[in-house]
Amino acid sequence: MKQRRTGYRIAAWIIAALVTILLIAIAAFYFLKRDLSEPISKKTGKPRPSKVKPILKAKLEDKIKDMIVEASDSLYHFAYSDINIDIDSGYATISNLRLTADNRVLQKLIANNKAPNNVADIRVEKMVMSDFGFTKTPEGRRFGVGKVSVLSPKVHITNKLRPNNNRPSDPSLLYKSFKSLFSRMHVKTMEVHNLDFRYVNKNRNKFDHLRNIDILIKDFTSSPVKSTSDKSRTNLKVGYFRMTSADKYYHIVARDMELLPAKKTLTIAQAAVIPRYSKERFHKIAGFAKDRYHWKFDKIRFEGIDVDQFIRTQQLFVDHKYVSNAWVEIYSNYNYPLKKENRRNAYPQERYQTIAFDLTFKRISILNSNIYYRILADKSDKVSTLSFIDTRTEIANLTNNEAQKKRKPQVEVFSRSRVMNAGLLKTWYTFNLLDKAGSYTVYSALGPMDARAFNPVSKPLGLIEVKEGRLNKMEAHLKMNEYRGTGNVNMYYSGMKIAFLERDKDTDTLDRKGFLSFVSNMVTPNDNPRKNGEFKKGPVNVEREPWQSFFKFLFDASVDGMSSAMMGVYQDGKGADKNILLKIGNAISGPDHTDKQKKKEAKQQERKEKREQRKKEKQDKESKD
Repeated sequence: MKQRRTGYRIAAWIIAALVTILLIAIAAFYFLKRDLSEPISKKTGKPRPSKVKPILKAKLEDKIKDMIVEASDSLYHFAYSDINIDIDSGYATISNLRLTADNRVLQKLIANNKAPNNVADIRVEKMVMSDFGFTKTPEGRRFGVGKVSVLSPKVHITNKLRPNNNRPSDPSLLYKSFKSLFSRMHVKTMEVHNLDFRYVNKNRNKFDHLRNIDILIKDFTSSPVKSTSDKSRTNLKVGYFRMTSADKYYHIVARDMELLPAKKTLTIAQAAVIPRYSKERFHKIAGFAKDRYHWKFDKIRFEGIDVDQFIRTQQLFVDHKYVSNAWVEIYSNYNYPLKKENRRNAYPQERYQTIAFDLTFKRISILNSNIYYRILADKSDKVSTLSFIDTRTEIANLTNNEAQKKRKPQVEVFSRSRVMNAGLLKTWYTFNLLDKAGSYTVYSALGPMDARAFNPVSKPLGLIEVKEGRLNKMEAHLKMNEYRGTGNVNMYYSGMKIAFLERDKDTDTLDRKGFLSFVSNMVTPNDNPRKNGEFKKGPVNVEREPWQSFFKFLFDASVDGMSSAMMGVYQDGKGADKNILLKIGNAISGPDHTDKQKKKEAKQQERKEKREQRKKEKQDKESKD
């Protein structure tokens, strides 16, 4: 969801550019207001009807068409069913707007190396603009708009880079036509309802299609650049941006955004992904154990944005992205069943390659973040929390650009955090961007820490309590891909004692199972290495089910090695070790609804067989008749 935000913002700017068609018409009326005014008649004492305004209004459509044809080498056709502009009241509407490309003209432009990289198809049911006009400011006259509403727009963009194109670089047809007015403008509120946005990247054979999107923009301002001789550039500011996700579960919000092309920077005071429903309501609507995300990011800064290349090739390169502070909560409810859908090609680096927009971040630094995984466990009916506090993350070479991937085919990630605010965890990931199997390697080191710090996780989920113990060190070396995980997890611990729990429904507490806990502590080594110096390694060898998520499979592999190290029972190559410690792993990685699912599938199969039997009996009866 975080990588697609750039595409979402571009969609918003395309819609903003769309409004310029209406603004052109308004500007034409406004600049001629003195000539179009209706002076008082000396004979009647009443306003004298203007003869120019009806003529100009009648010719407005032809004028806009001519302008678009000239600017696009006759590529686009422009049409609308109705337009109404009232300069005096500052109100305007346009209905059923269409901006479509002529394919025959496009082919001619391609043959003559004059075709643009982007070809647009824009359709809008209705646009309404109110409270517009010019105001004086210390910097000069500024065109202001109180509110813009865009209803049911469909914006479809097809991108194809044309290296032999001898046509001068042109950022946008509409932007060029409205350059002088757009460079000093203020829009208080802009609403986009039910946006259908499709972006097709023919260079990479990828596309993004966003439906049912609602966008709210407040305090959009533009002003010419003062610090450079290049006056064609414009600074852009947005006070507030909000977009409703296509699935309607979230609001994506950003505050105080400022783009300074001369400095190649974009700053955002705060960005967030905010659930629209409470935790209880969220899972009732979803109907399964769906992860509920809640993210907040403060003080975001993009440096080294190559604006010129983006305008020229629609490829975005960013030297460095900083996030000062982040807060992340991922919540799930295991009282709902697990949705076992196919998740092939769903690893983070693989999903990033499916984005149609060409995006490269040379480096990303998240300076400080707190991350919480919270789960409402079905067995204990209590919330467990796995936390990563004071986390710092560095990401290098996050890209889906083909040339960049060939130069450097790995994404490198380093993370440092305090697990449960107790033990220091350092992790290094290396993701292969060219491997179709989605391979990556992991090395992590944790410890030392009091093992009891894991109780907020293990007690509600696995019904296991660590009574005593110290984790001196844990190291993991893993090789993972879409199908298999191998490697080793070595645990160094001492004085480990555990207790098994059960829920007392009368008192709503978790009580210890004394005998089972006693037996387990007799079987499980309390120290590794043991007092005689023997050390048990934790080999990893697990196969991935197609429905397992990235984190689920990674956790399974880690638990496989941990259980081998503690119990000395090694896997058979088909799955994780079958011992008591996997209760924790199975609980954390997903709700255990195997029996429920089997019963449900059996009932469905029984109903299907009965329907087929009735259908067959009916056919037999009809054939006899």
